[in-house]
Amino acid sequence: MYSLWRIGGLMGMAGGLLCLAGVAAAEPFAVELKNPSFDGAMAGRVPAGWSLYAGAGREQTFRLVEPAFGKGQAVLLDDRDAEHEIGLTQDVAAPGGQAYEVAVDVAAVPEAPPP
Repeated sequence: MYSLWRIGGLMGMAGGLLCLAGVAAAEPFAVELKNPSFDGAMAGRVPAGWSLYAGAGREQTFRLVEPAFGKGQAVLLDDRDAEHEIGLTQDVAAPGGQAYEVAVDVAAVPEAPPP
């Protein structure tokens, strides 16, 4: 006779395999970002189409620069305030119940000061 623990474990494994099968069958889809290459102008403190994340500190700026890779422009984040964080954010429409993968290109800029 199987114990409840063993039956529960088998049911959990079966459920996990079904979840994995569902994830493997999912088709990738594009998520439309606004101004993903930062080709637009600045809109206040941030690039057009983007919103400011945090940024309450001093000596925290964004500026558009030419990247050493790819096309378009890049955003140089200059954060000289060790006590406050800063970043960019953007809300996108995406279906729930999915796992997402996001990729970005990040590189050092030659004129950037060391951290």
